[in-house]
Amino acid sequence: MLSISKSGVPCGNRDILDGARVLDLASHDGRYSFAALKTGAAHVTGVEVRQTLIDRAQEAFAFYGQDPETYRFVRGDVFEVLAREKFEVDVVLCFGSCTTPTGTPN
Repeated sequence: MLSISKSGVPCGNRDILDGARVLDLASHDGRYSFAALKTGAAHVTGVEVRQTLIDRAQEAFAFYGQDPETYRFVRGDVFEVLAREKFEVDVVLCFGSCTTPTGTPN
């Protein structure tokens, strides 16, 4: 399922993530969101265009017993979501945009 150790988020960023509200842009299958929570983030909001990846993330979070009150996933194009919603966050992650091609259908 999800591998925290390969996410690149934990340990070295614990001081930044501890108690933080995180916005994870292009969140893919939620691996960075999950790692942020396990590293100490209070809440994570993931933005992802593909519903199949949101479904996969939610299944993985449920499998690992992550409290549903600590995360939320929003489906949509990152730019469109940012234009229509206001997010109060402390940290923004944008790792998924480095690996996920834009315009990919769900």
